[in-house]
Amino acid sequence: MVDLDASKSISIAEKALEKGDYNKCLLLLKEVSKDPALSNKEHGKVQLLLVTAYMGQGEDQKAISICKNLLNSQTISQKENARYLLSILQAPTLKRPEEWSVKLPSLGKDSDQKITYNIAKNNQSIKLQEAPPTGPTKGLGLGYTAVALAIFFALTILLSGCVHFSTEIQIKGPDKLKMAMEIESNSERILPWQNQFESSLKKLDSKISIVSTPQGRQLIQPASMNSKDTNRLLQEMVGIATNLAGFKIAPPQITLKEKNFFIGVKQKLSVLIDLRDLPNVPGLSMSMTTNRAQNKNAMKGSPLPIILNNSNVNWELKKGVTNELEVNIWHWSKLGIGVILVAFVLTLVIVLQKLRIKMGYGFPELPP
Repeated sequence: MVDLDASKSISIAEKALEKGDYNKCLLLLKEVSKDPALSNKEHGKVQLLLVTAYMGQGEDQKAISICKNLLNSQTISQKENARYLLSILQAPTLKRPEEWSVKLPSLGKDSDQKITYNIAKNNQSIKLQEAPPTGPTKGLGLGYTAVALAIFFALTILLSGCVHFSTEIQIKGPDKLKMAMEIESNSERILPWQNQFESSLKKLDSKISIVSTPQGRQLIQPASMNSKDTNRLLQEMVGIATNLAGFKIAPPQITLKEKNFFIGVKQKLSVLIDLRDLPNVPGLSMSMTTNRAQNKNAMKGSPLPIILNNSNVNWELKKGVTNELEVNIWHWSKLGIGVILVAFVLTLVIVLQKLRIKMGYGFPELPP
């Protein structure tokens, strides 16, 4: 755990970074980085802030050195952020076309187009020089506009991607699923994208429960529904999220196949999530949780294997590929088991009654 002083120093450093006070930010972060009580997450956060501050001061080599060290981090989000920043730092410098810049005429003393006025004020002579005309304002050109739009959309995708999506799908009974989605911001604060996503979901279905915290966590819980409605709702939620982020992926697919037996129901849950069209967004991670089957062989995930917990199955999604999950679960039927128990008890009573009669303990008989 990080002590209060270190946490406060990090907060002050972030504010200094936002104001462009890089010297103050670096002094605070260098002192905090020496704290042995820093967790891996907080240490990585401090290192990324150092990279940003060094970039602001133009000390790219120091920033590159820190990014290379972060590539060995055990935290996936920190490693991806470092890789993204490193690609920016090591990118070749491109020559800016002249038409992207607006040139202003020289206003120096040597200008030929200067006019001097003498104004008498308080018996003193004041000379004013009129600046030469700058001419009509020139447009910035299509190239500059295209670059500005590209940067805007890149920032939108970047800020939208710095989150962790966790989707939980629980099988509650025959053709009955309970879905919940948790979104956690890596910046530990609610992003504008999350507010837009919440507003869009409320327009989609006002009955959806959405709880947000100042630390950047959102818990979204629709009501329990059948598998077809759950699949439709998940597709709509993913469609809204990707549209707000500025890209599109194939809609996910959830199917629940069932075989009814007298004593229970055999259910097969299949999940297919195609992330081949997902762009490489730093800081974006996704996972899914569902019921755990009684038999380990009845659960299978690809390309990443599933992780078994006490009562659930955790499954991390891999970007750039098609992810598939299959879980086979058996649900006992209380009604069917009750009918079998009643039939068994009745049969046992009849057998015992017959044995009693054969042993001479039956009903009394009249003499012949």
